[in-house]
Amino acid sequence: MDSGYSATVLGNDVYDEFAEYFGVVRNSNGVYKVSCDLGSGSVDFGFGSNPQVIISVPFSEIAVPNYMDTTGGCVFGFEAAETNKVISFGDTFLRSAYVLYNYDSSTISLAQSSYDQGCTNCAVTI
Repeated sequence: MDSGYSATVLGNDVYDEFAEYFGVVRNSNGVYKVSCDLGSGSVDFGFGSNPQVIISVPFSEIAVPNYMDTTGGCVFGFEAAETNKVISFGDTFLRSAYVLYNYDSSTISLAQSSYDQGCTNCAVTI
């Protein structure tokens, strides 16, 4: 979990599948661009077992607005792991997760985030 990095870094094979699925294009500046409208759906990440925690990242979180580019468009929110680069979950993942870092026991707890302000019983114990 990397709250200081905006993209989620995936293994090359997984990244390549997502890049093909979403139609990612590398522009002349080396930026990986994608349509800002990826439709509806989510990429689901599973962690642990019995019970398994699933964090669903909406497609809208994967298309990051590119404010530095005057032509507009969006940047792909996933990156491929380069040689010796650690796979990490950055902002594109973390906006969809509630994360608790427990330094005393060296654990990380995860739950699906909810932006539903009308929710009366949103807490889930795992």
